[in-house]
Amino acid sequence: MKTYPKVVALASLLALSMSANAAASLGSKLGSFKGVYSYSNGTSGRFSSKDPINSVTVTYTEYVNGRAVTKKKTIVTGYQWQCVEYGKRFFGLNNLYDIGSGNASEYYAKASAKGLAAYRDGGTTLPSVGDLICWGGGSGGLGHVAIVREVGDTYIRVIEQNRLCDSTDADHKIGMTVTRTMDRTGRLTVSKVTVDPKGVSSKSNYWTQGWLRR
Repeated sequence: MKTYPKVVALASLLALSMSANAAASLGSKLGSFKGVYSYSNGTSGRFSSKDPINSVTVTYTEYVNGRAVTKKKTIVTGYQWQCVEYGKRFFGLNNLYDIGSGNASEYYAKASAKGLAAYRDGGTTLPSVGDLICWGGGSGGLGHVAIVREVGDTYIRVIEQNRLCDSTDADHKIGMTVTRTMDRTGRLTVSKVTVDPKGVSSKSNYWTQGWLRR
């Protein structure tokens, strides 16, 4: 039986940023994407080891000897309502996949061990809807993660938890720079993609690591 350490899936202790919206009360629904709700952590950066540890149960069909068998799988998603908790819950409910535990800043480096493809910031692969985007730095170096909900020409929109803990956490626009070059056939190809690390916060020295995909 797999055990989970007491301090599992600690998310970023984010520095408070200025917001036009007041933080919602702890546990309030902020919005949803693909049926998965984002919840307020009450105050940005709040954490207590006494917080409940959340889990989700997913139902799926597996074929055994040509016969459909309904099965259930429970995925521990971590402390309510940290940023990594949303990422784990989203992957569990939409991909039927457990991306494991850890601090937000650790996910990108451990992508291969988690069974995820990693695309670095500054590389040639654009983020895609459903990707887990990862930042290092922040208060205590714990980083931050979010789920990509939209990709535009010059921006991405994400859904997350424990950034400002207001409605913007459910639909947050972050700048993206895409450099394209022309190849010998005259076709434009992506040569560099960077996502603004200040999309998380202008404080605490965040930096964009990249995005993970199942």
